[in-house]
Amino acid sequence: PEGEPRPYGGRLALSGGGISLQHKDSLFMGGVAQSSPAADEEIKTLETELESLLKIHRQYVIPKEISQIYQSHGAQGLNASTSSYITSYYCELPANKLELWAWLESDRMTKPILRGFYSERDVILEERRTRTEDNPDGALYALFQSTIYQAHPLRWPVIGWRSDIQSLTPEQVYRYWQQYYAPNNAVAIVVGNVKTDEVMQLMKKYFEPIPAQPPPSEIVTVEPEQQGERRVVLEFEAEPRILIGYHTTTIGHDDDYILDLADMILSSGRTSRFYKKLVVDQQLCLQIGSSNGTGKYPGTFMISATPKHPQTTEEVEKAIYEELELLKNQPVSLVELNRAKKQLEAGFLRDLRSNAGMTSQLGNYEVMFSWKYLSDKVDRHKAVTQEDILKAAKKYFMPANRTVAVLVKKTNH
Repeated sequence: PEGEPRPYGGRLALSGGGISLQHKDSLFMGGVAQSSPAADEEIKTLETELESLLKIHRQYVIPKEISQIYQSHGAQGLNASTSSYITSYYCELPANKLELWAWLESDRMTKPILRGFYSERDVILEERRTRTEDNPDGALYALFQSTIYQAHPLRWPVIGWRSDIQSLTPEQVYRYWQQYYAPNNAVAIVVGNVKTDEVMQLMKKYFEPIPAQPPPSEIVTVEPEQQGERRVVLEFEAEPRILIGYHTTTIGHDDDYILDLADMILSSGRTSRFYKKLVVDQQLCLQIGSSNGTGKYPGTFMISATPKHPQTTEEVEKAIYEELELLKNQPVSLVELNRAKKQLEAGFLRDLRSNAGMTSQLGNYEVMFSWKYLSDKVDRHKAVTQEDILKAAKKYFMPANRTVAVLVKKTNH
């Protein structure tokens, strides 16, 4: 229903500098498509009428005009992305073009014109089809996410359900823009050969005059504690695979850093436990990995695997639980723990080597928690002990806290 929240969320960047524009915690659910008794002939007539109007409309649209302006001034990497928490607009520019960015983005924030609405809506529908509906990994993940979360808005797909997209109107999008694409709900990250005073002058000149909007409503729904294992099966024309997930905690929580280390020990590289046992020794899997997915709201620790024919998902699942039991009951070796800490530190530093990487890290953490998360992240990982891993594994990797999604190959009978 209109007004119900759905995870949505904002990034930008500079070459000689990086800029990140982040729109925080915007959540929205488009209108729900209603079934209609309209005859096929009437639908065809309306579609023909719409197409004729779009042909007239295209005469007044300059395709990709903002991209062309940016590129004519040396910009590259102009793009956008959306996650459960953030929508990001980013590009890399010469540092002396910072004012161009401020002018263009403040104009876009002040008075957007949705000229390409219907064609872009079709693009999003196609994106959903290729990434979710016709993609076995995407389809399985969507089913998993809507199963592990029963109440919290994180259960909704970031791209939305097909009926949401099909029934979305320009009026709904404009109201959404008014509420969320406001300066008081945005974070701008500037990295590069710039001076703070000059940046602040430009921000005040271009963004301060834009009226603030009432802040978005906070999400009050709390995901209830899971009371038993949940299992779902997806029939799909693809080879079997499995997702296993456990409810965990929020970013910045003490356990978040511990679970980062557990993730590395289980599945980072050829020395990881999952790879050595399930891929090399037992030859059960073609692929196996894990991820500690925390954010502003409690996240999930997820394990994904693809069996190696003729092995089954049941055999792979059993082997995964055996490894988790070892993690719960036997201290990891100091060699494993220290190697995982070094891998995390190396990855953290790699992400900060480029301006674009630094803007992304700063923006993401500022929206979800605080940019200061970066300042002590390495030290917090270094402080994790063998006993911490044991306690966290026992706390989270319980059968009652588990959700399992299995893809089985569709048969004709």
